[in-house]
Order: sequence, then C-alpha cells, then structure tokens
Amino acid sequence: MLIPHAVEKICSEGQALKFEAGFYEVLDGPLFEQRFNELRRCSTHRPFSRMFRHYTLMEGDGWARKGTRFVAVSKVKSFCVQGRNEGELERA
Repeated sequence: MLIPHAVEKICSEGQALKFEAGFYEVLDGPLFEQRFNELRRCSTHRPFSRMFRHYTLMEGDGWARKGTRFVAVSKVKSFCVQGRNEGELERA
C-alpha cells in the first residue's frame, strides 16, 4: 500500500491518528507504527524512511510519537507558493 493511502486508512480508523485543521496528529505512537507496518508490509528496520517524500514533520521528534504533527508535502508547497513560511502554516 502506498504511504498516503496507509496514512489515510490509519486516520479513518480513528485510534492512532487524526486529521484536524490541515494537520495529521499522532494519538498513539506504537499503534500508528504497528498499523503502518501492517499496511505497508515493510521491514520494521526503517518503517518511516520514505515519509519525508509525502509529509513534512511540523512538530515532534519522530513520526510515531504521541503529539507529532505532520502535513502533506503538497500542502506545504502550496503555502510556500503563496509566500508563507512554515511558521505561518502552523497558525493558518
């Protein structure tokens, strides 16, 4: 399963990830990582190694930590085109 599809699926389940105000927020890090690995069928050595291609980490120390917030790369690019920077994206 492609990374964006896996993230959407996990979000739709409503336990490990939520989407609010344009951001994804991790609610349960271990569950997010477990579901991500199951859906992606990838090695657990570096499960999030390609996340940066699709998402930008906005807040937090890692992809699977409670409270981590990230946004789709395409959304960041659209804000940059409009002349906003990442700090302004958080307030938007």
